[in-house]
Order: sequence, then C-alpha cells, then structure tokens
Amino acid sequence: MGKYVQTLSRVGLGLTLVGTIILLLWPSDLSFLNQPKTILSVLAALVTWILAEIKTSEEFVPRRSSPNDIRVAERLLRLYANSFRTLLKDHDLRQFLDDDYFLSMRELINDKSVGALIFQNRKLELMLEEFISQLRELDMFVSVNTTPEIIAGRSRTGFKTLEYVPNDEYERLSLLGEQANDLASRAWIGLENLIKEVHRHIPEALDNPIKIQS
Repeated sequence: MGKYVQTLSRVGLGLTLVGTIILLLWPSDLSFLNQPKTILSVLAALVTWILAEIKTSEEFVPRRSSPNDIRVAERLLRLYANSFRTLLKDHDLRQFLDDDYFLSMRELINDKSVGALIFQNRKLELMLEEFISQLRELDMFVSVNTTPEIIAGRSRTGFKTLEYVPNDEYERLSLLGEQANDLASRAWIGLENLIKEVHRHIPEALDNPIKIQS
C-alpha cells in the first residue's frame, strides 16, 4: 500500500504544480477560450501523463485482495513450488512415487468439492475450477489403473509392478504411464497459467517467501 500511495502522491504533486502555474499565468484576456483545440490539447497531455505515470511506475501495485483469496493463493503457491512440481512436472509416473504426493492432490480436490477452496476473484475461480477438473481426471486415471506397493516401508504408486511380468503386460503398463504423464503435463500447464494470474491479481500472496521442501 505504501508504494501505491507514493505513486498517487507524485501524480497529485504534479497536478498541484500545474495548477499553480496556471493560476500565476492566467491571462486577463480570455480570448483563448475561443480556441477549443488548445484546451483539448492541454487536457489530453495531462490525461496521457497521468495514465503513463500509473502504468509505467514500478511502484504502482494494487493490493486489494480478500484474506480468503490470499489464503488460497498462498496454498497454491506452496504446492506449485513443492509437491505439485514433482507430481505434475518432474516425475515420470511410470516409476514409483511416494503416495504423499498423490495425497496432496486428493486433499486439494476434496477441499474444492466441499467448498473449502474458492477464489472470490471470478477470473481466478474459473481457472481454479479448470485446474481441479484436470486433477480429477489424473486422479481417476491413476486410481483405476494402479495399485499401491509397499517399498522400504512406504506406500508408493507407479505404472509398473515389483514382480516380473510378460512383455505385453509391461508394454501395456508403460503405455498407461505415458498417458498419465500426458494428463499430468496438461494439469501442470493449467497450474502455471493459474499461478501467473495469481501473481497479477493477488500480489499480497508473494509477501511471505515460499519454503522449498527438499
């Protein structure tokens, strides 16, 4: 908010100076009023300057987001930087992955289903609904086509088996894994687009640094 005020203060100071100059140099002869082109040119110049000042100023950052939107945005930013980056972007789903990653996805889906995850910003809400729909499609595909395995004491899921399988079964699972990767990549693109709009519409969510989990 402080930076926003600085920009408005600078614009106000400029208008004050212009007004003072006009008062000091105001002519006794008002014949210039018969020249509307001159008046319009001055007004156009003032409006252009004010708009350029607001648009180009690095200090002008509107900050009017609701506490709810900030909370939702911060949660998505954490997922984007951590578990969803692994699940949707970096990991090959044909290989085993700790089920905690899938659990974080299912928790988000469930919170959306029960109305605990809603943006009040209409544009962001539509993008969130689309992203959650992509997650549901991925979750359903993984749930139907895989069975969790206990590996080193942890439940893990992947499009493969621990035991030997015939070549045709191996190829079938590999193809399913590629389809799962495609669904994950689509969801990642949806999340990236959503995060870009979060940066634009909810700058308050960036005030607290996101902790990157190793």
